Amino acid sequence: MGGEQSFLTKRGFAVQKEIAQGELKKVVLGKSDRDGKDYIIKIINTKNVESEQKERLNEEVATLVDTDHPHLVLYKAAFEDDAKNLHLVMEYCEGGDLSKTIE
Repeated sequence: MGGEQSFLTKRGFAVQKEIAQGELKKVVLGKSDRDGKDYIIKIINTKNVESEQKERLNEEVATLVDTDHPHLVLYKAAFEDDAKNLHLVMEYCEGGDLSKTIE
């Protein structure tokens, strides 16, 4: 996570811990240097993603940007690093996700 951590540091986020990791995605908890709040940062590897899939991903990001509702997690920012990883910064929900509440 060293390269990602230094990239996020340059973007103003201190990585607190890794939350989850999959084949193409990693999720970390980061603290913003600007406002001191915690954020969830989804890091999606788009290096080998086909253009059609990347287009859908960009549409999802555009939808997140336009979404503002008290019952939805808020989007903060999105940016791409040199390794073609898309970083989605989202509001951190301290209570966990809905699946944990349902269990």
